[in-house]
Amino acid sequence: MEDKQQYLNIIKSEIEFKNEMEEIGKIVKNAGSLQYQKNKLSELIDIDKKNFMHNEEHYLPIEPKIKVKGIFSGDCTVFSSSTRPIKITFKMTPETRKYNRYGDKLYYKIIYKSRDDLRQDQLILQMINFMDSLLKKRTIDCGFSTYKVLATSKFDGFLEFVPNSETYFDIKQKYITLKDFFNKDIESPQQFQQKLEKFINSLAGYCAVNYILGVADRHDHNVMFNKKDGRIFHIDFGYVFGKEPHLPHFIPFKISKDMVDCMGGNDSENYKKFSKKCVNAYLILREHARTIVNMFYLMIDSGIPQLKDIQCLKQLYDRFCPNLTKEQAKEKFLKELEESLNSVYAEIREKFHKLKQDFL
Repeated sequence: MEDKQQYLNIIKSEIEFKNEMEEIGKIVKNAGSLQYQKNKLSELIDIDKKNFMHNEEHYLPIEPKIKVKGIFSGDCTVFSSSTRPIKITFKMTPETRKYNRYGDKLYYKIIYKSRDDLRQDQLILQMINFMDSLLKKRTIDCGFSTYKVLATSKFDGFLEFVPNSETYFDIKQKYITLKDFFNKDIESPQQFQQKLEKFINSLAGYCAVNYILGVADRHDHNVMFNKKDGRIFHIDFGYVFGKEPHLPHFIPFKISKDMVDCMGGNDSENYKKFSKKCVNAYLILREHARTIVNMFYLMIDSGIPQLKDIQCLKQLYDRFCPNLTKEQAKEKFLKELEESLNSVYAEIREKFHKLKQDFL
């Protein structure tokens, strides 16, 4: 009976937390321009006013093992993307700090999104984790770095904020090349190679799963890097099954000349290692095509935006090239990888996205 009451208290705490975040989201959204929104958020979380989660303890809906009390207001902001996501840095209670998988002993950071349906993001990340498990069973570890997403309705939800990460866009602004970024704080060639290895493995993994799932809208703001170990990971899965939002042609791979140059060029051993791992991951997942498609089929009536009908599943199944031999599927995969690297549409996408950001 006590356990039941404890679970009910946790659920009640999570509902209260969600309602407070929803209210803060509405107030911030109605504050006007981005700068006014940031100012309004600062006002609402001001510790002296004690009017937002400074006194009460709350369990986090996205990570129920963690309880928070108070906010570190110096690390909260409103992001510039169209839905104006809000980042809040909470202070963890001492007894729950051990559950923070990122190792921070004081703070846990979340992003709250309103006016956005996060169910698709949640589903795609669950599928990436599932495909990661399939690869690991065959001793292929791509070092996937995924984050938690919890859709609390069709219109809002929470995301984990991944610490020590930076967008590819910001890296390009700060450094001449990706190699310069990897060389930051490096004390030996061995350390650089270790970072490069993790980058190669993670890039290979994401190339394989993004190709299968048809993850689109892969501009530089949707690609992140772990600043400590060099791993790449993707965010924002609003467009899948090959549906590019602004281009007439789907680009199946997010890979740039800068990334290839960081490996040493197309003829380098590192690039050969990348392409081999990328192909092997794809071919292994191809063996599980029916399982992967059937798992999406279970969600066909969920109302998730881009999972509306059987046609979506047919496009997904076609990515496994069921009518081709293993060798033919491999050749097709490598050809599309090369075409993506040289695609003029990739440059158009980046310019369009930058123009769009300038108007937000």
